[in-house]
Parts: sequence; C-alpha cells; structure tokens
Amino acid sequence: MMKLSKMVSVRLENFQSHLDTVLSLSKGLNVVVGQSDSGKTAVLRGIRWALFNQPRGTDFLKVGADFVRVTIEFENGHTLVRERTSSKNRYIIKKKGEEDLVLEGFGSSVPEEVLNAHQMRPFRIDADHEWQLQIAQQLEGPFLLEQTGSIRAKTIGRMSGAHYLDMAIRDTSKDVSQLTQRVKWKEQELEAAEKELEPFKPLDQAKQQLDEGFRLLERVKDQAKKVQELKRLSEQFKQLKGQKSQLEQTIHKIKDLDTWEVLFLNLQQLTAKRYQLSSVQREWQRIAKDLSTCQKWLTKTESIEEAEQLARALANHVSQTLKLQQFKKSEEYVKESITALNARLERTHFLQSFNEEHVTDVRNKVLKTRQLRERFERLQRMTDEENALLKKKQRAHKVLQAYPLTESVAQAFERTQLLSRYQEKIVLLKKRLEEGAAFVAHSKQQEEEQVARYTEALNTLHLCPTCGQPIQQKEELS
Repeated sequence: MMKLSKMVSVRLENFQSHLDTVLSLSKGLNVVVGQSDSGKTAVLRGIRWALFNQPRGTDFLKVGADFVRVTIEFENGHTLVRERTSSKNRYIIKKKGEEDLVLEGFGSSVPEEVLNAHQMRPFRIDADHEWQLQIAQQLEGPFLLEQTGSIRAKTIGRMSGAHYLDMAIRDTSKDVSQLTQRVKWKEQELEAAEKELEPFKPLDQAKQQLDEGFRLLERVKDQAKKVQELKRLSEQFKQLKGQKSQLEQTIHKIKDLDTWEVLFLNLQQLTAKRYQLSSVQREWQRIAKDLSTCQKWLTKTESIEEAEQLARALANHVSQTLKLQQFKKSEEYVKESITALNARLERTHFLQSFNEEHVTDVRNKVLKTRQLRERFERLQRMTDEENALLKKKQRAHKVLQAYPLTESVAQAFERTQLLSRYQEKIVLLKKRLEEGAAFVAHSKQQEEEQVARYTEALNTLHLCPTCGQPIQQKEELS
C-alpha cells in the first residue's frame, strides 16, 4: 500500500471569494484564522473539490470569472490540478520527469489515477454511506456521535473487520441454501433422466448391430468394387480378342509369302521373255518388209534378159559389197558392243553382290516368316491360356456369388491377388499381340522396299533377270 501523501501548498483560483490565493502548509498543525466570510471554509471546500470532486456543480465559481482552478502540491513532488471552464472539466496530474496526465470525462466520480496520486480514499460503510475521514466539513460534530446506532455499529464493525465475518456468514448461508435447492433440482433431474433413458437401455446392443451392419456394408462395397474390376477386365479381354482376330486375319493374308515371292520371280522371267519375243517379232517384220520390196523389184525386172545378166553380175558385185560392208559394220558393231559391254560391266560390277544380297534378304524373310509362325503358335498358346484364365475368372465369379457377404477378409485378399495376377498376364498378352502386329507390319514394309529396289535395279540396268543379257530397246532394234 502506498503511503499517504502530505499536502505542501494549496492554490485557489476564482474559487468562491478567492481570486488567486496560495497557502503554504508546514509540518504539524496548521491553523487558518480570519473574519467571518473571509474564505476560511472555501479553502476546505476547494481542497475537498480537488481531492473528492465534491461539491457538484459550479456554484463555487467566482462571479465574473470564466474558469476555476485548485492546485495542490504534495510532499512527494506530485502536483494535482483540478480545473473547470465552460468547455473543460478535467484533472491534471504532474509528476517530475514524466509527461502530464490529463483526465476528462469522469462525470461525478473520481478517477482512480487521482486517488492513487493522493492516497486519501473515502471510508465506505455500505452502499449508501461513506466518510471522508481526512477532511471534515464546517459545523460537523465529533466522529459518529451524530449518527444512529446502526451506522455506528456498521462503522465500528467495518473498522474492526467484523463485517468480513458477517459477510462470510451471510454468503455461506446463502450458498448452503442455494446448494440445497440445487441438490433437490439435480435429484429431480436425475430421476427424470433415468426415466427418459429407460427406452435407450438396449442402445449398446443396437450400436453393436449397427457397427456390424456398417462392416457388412463395407464388405458389400468391396465386393462391388471387385465386380466392377472384373467387368473392366472382361472389356479388356473383349478388346484383346478383337485385336487377336485382326492379327489372325493379317497372318492369314501373309501366310503365302513364299508362294508370292516365287510367283513374283516367275513373273519377272516371263516379262523378260516377252521383251525378247517382242524384239524377235519386230526383227521378223522388218525382214518380211525388205523381202516384199525385193520381190516387187524382181517382178518388175524379170522380163529383161540382158539386164538380168547385168543385174546378176551387179547383184553379185553388190552382194559382195554388201557382205564387205556388213562385215565392216559387224566388226564396228562388235567393237562397239565390246566397248559398251565393258562400260556396262564396269557399271554393273555390283550386280553379283546385289543378287547375293537379294538371296540373303529372301533367306532373312524366310527366317522372319518362320519366326512369325512361331510367334503365331505362341500367340495360339497364349490364347489358350487366356481362355483358361477366362474360365478360371468365371469360376471365381461364380464362387464370389456363391459365398455369403460375411466371408473372411483373408479369402477376399487372396482372390484379389489372383485377379491381379490374371490382370498382369492379360497385360503381357496384350503387349505380345502389339509386338506381333508391329513385326508383321515391319516385315511387310521391308518386303515392299526390297521388291521396289529389285525392280528399280533391273529397270536401270536393262538386264534380263534370268540370263543376265541386256534387253534391247525399241530404238536399237529399229
């Protein structure tokens, strides 16, 4: 608790008859002496107004003044200022080394900061009575002598601390009464609650049944998920079956690959023979035309005997000349043929390797065809396995339908693992089918490329694929 602060000086400004009065107080007893109505009581009122905000109103304001102010300085160096104007009603607390504290809007009460500053708190007896023991009013009698017996008893009890006992007894009696009433209420509530809970006695058993129902529902949901998974696997199986059918059709189309290759080679040979026969036919037509022309001239000149001898001689001479020219042309043709043949040999020295490469390619194709057949056989075996798996899946589905919903979690887990293995096998089968289809497409593409290269090479070299002789063109024959 803070120590009671002693006043050192009091200053009254425009308070009743005091325009600006300063009183310096000394330690011990201080006596204010003066004539009547000279302002002695106003000093006490000013101090009372500053410390306890009493009296109320503005009747103590000096006539003609626009403000009133009371300043009290304490022994500890704090200063309390109480002032009021037409627009202000406030306290100001000044402390050394600190900023001034301004308090407003406190109404008729005293701010707690002001009470803490001077430590002169009123002594409260009850809600209607309190005493300012530090300052007495004018004409106030001795302490408690003017009060009633009850007030004096309350005051003495308050000062001695007996009121705490009275308060404790009163509060205890009140609490005991409230607790007794509350116990009665709680007992009644307990009885009512027990009656209300009677219909809910089998609630634990119902909860167990409900939990069992939830567990069964979860199992049903798991089974429904498994059924959905089986449906999805069935759809995948149908798709794989369709892909298998397409692959079988493709394999059926290319199963006669060797026969096609032989027919292609025969077709090339027949084409080469056709070119040869066409060349012979054109040569025969030219000879027939020349023979017809000679026959006409012989017909025209057969009646001239003299000219016949000359013609014979001339014919012999011409024949010899033609033979010489023919021999010369043949010699030139042979030379040119040798030169052309050498040039063609130089250009076609890779033909032998080309044929070897072709044979190698054919062999590779045969090997690939065999591999493809082996893969087809493996595919057939995988299809059989797939059918077996499908039968197992159907049997598993029938087992799942036959089992009750309360089967153990371990059996469901084993079936899930079995279905997972089936799914992995189906995925592997699908992958193998895709690889087989890709291999067939790649083989077909290689075959078309080899045929195109072989045809292009023969057309470029103008050689017969059977005998290796050059094919004569129309211009050479003419």
